[in-house]
Parts: sequence; C-alpha cells; structure tokens
Amino acid sequence: MARLIFFKEKRVYFMKNSKGFTLIEILISTLIMAVVLAGTFQTASYLLQVNELNDYQVICMNFLEGKMNEIRGVGFDNVLPQYSNVTFLVPELTAKGVQHLGLVTISTLETFSSGLPSMLGVKIIICLKQKNRILGEDANFNGLLDTGEDTLNVNGGLDSPYQIEVAVNAV
Repeated sequence: MARLIFFKEKRVYFMKNSKGFTLIEILISTLIMAVVLAGTFQTASYLLQVNELNDYQVICMNFLEGKMNEIRGVGFDNVLPQYSNVTFLVPELTAKGVQHLGLVTISTLETFSSGLPSMLGVKIIICLKQKNRILGEDANFNGLLDTGEDTLNVNGGLDSPYQIEVAVNAV
C-alpha cells in the first residue's frame, strides 16, 4: 500500500511543477501561424501567375521571331502586299484557350527617288488576355486601334509587351 501512495504523491508533485501553454499563448501562436500561411499562399498564387505569364511570353516571342524570319524570306517587293495589316493567331495560345490576336503592320521609312519604298518598317505584335487583364492595346482583339485603346505610349499605333519592330532594307 505504501508504494501506491508514493506513486500517487509523485504524480501530484509532477503536475504541480509542470508548466503548459496558456490559452493566450496558443491563440497568439495560432494567429502568427495563420498570417504566415496566408502570406505563403498569396506568394504561391502570385508566382503561379508569373509562371503563366512567362510561358505566354516565351510562346509569343518564339512565334514573333518565326514570323519575322518568314517575312525576311519573302522578297522585298512582296513584303508590303503580302503582310501589310495582316492578322494572325498563334496556334500554341489557341490550344491553351487564350484569347489573343497578332497583327503585322508595315510602314514605308524611306523611298527611292522614283517613289518606290527603299526601307520598310515591319512591326509584329501580339495582344492577349490573361485572366482579367489585357496585355497589349487591342482590347477588343479586332486588329484596329479603336478610341481609347492607345494607352501604353499614345503613339497612334497598337503596341504590346509582345512585339518586334525592325527595318527591312531593299538592298
């Protein structure tokens, strides 16, 4: 019987000296953990959007480079009639279900004394919609600069983060 009492006394002694967490400490640590988790989830969401945007950028720039090489392969005399104000779609973006439109615009930069163009300015742009925002100035994806669309640099032409502009020489 003495052993049983000794065990009981030891247990009571152990409980009196043991310190646990108070309710306030648990609530504060839970609040800190919630703030940290919310920040982590917000950062992860932002990084997923940046990753998606980077995927679109790689697709667009590769396609623009291919389109520019296609234009370079055409004879200089055929560039203006074949590619002036031509709209196109990017197959990779179409496959991903992204609303977009590409546009080739050509302007005459220099002319020969005969009046024929000697240097053409070729600008290829792609405007697309990502989530709830439009990347580029063609908000309605019709290939035309409508009222209120020239917002990036107000230059009287469509612009986009995804564009290539070069000068093509006749010689």
